[in-house]
Amino acid sequence: MPQPSSLTPVSAFWPKHQLTEGKTTHWDAAAHEGRNAMIHRLERRRSRWKARFIWTFLILGSAGGVAGYYYLHPEELPAWAARTEMGRDLQRITVYRWQDAAGRWHITDQPPAGGAPYQTETYTPDTNVLPLPPKLQQ
Repeated sequence: MPQPSSLTPVSAFWPKHQLTEGKTTHWDAAAHEGRNAMIHRLERRRSRWKARFIWTFLILGSAGGVAGYYYLHPEELPAWAARTEMGRDLQRITVYRWQDAAGRWHITDQPPAGGAPYQTETYTPDTNVLPLPPKLQQ
């Protein structure tokens, strides 16, 4: 096979069936530029979708992080969010109240062990669940 030079026709290196009508022409620069332009457009489109995916992931991740924080710390909800129905639901606290065998009352956030009878009460954080001291009950 001959070595390429600037004067060697394309037909010396390419099979005849790959050339247009058997012509011996040099590299078609216009076709090469058209192919590069098409590849460039496809790469831009792919990078656009990649950027959209990244921005969507960042926005949804941030929103999920904020929602998760306020779900775990409902006492820190902003005032406008605390006034909504969902805000009020997040801030409600369920407590379990029962009396043991010695007659002492217990108020906890877990139901009693051993199947003791208990009462379930739901409060908002600004409600006092402890009984008043005897001096203040008068």
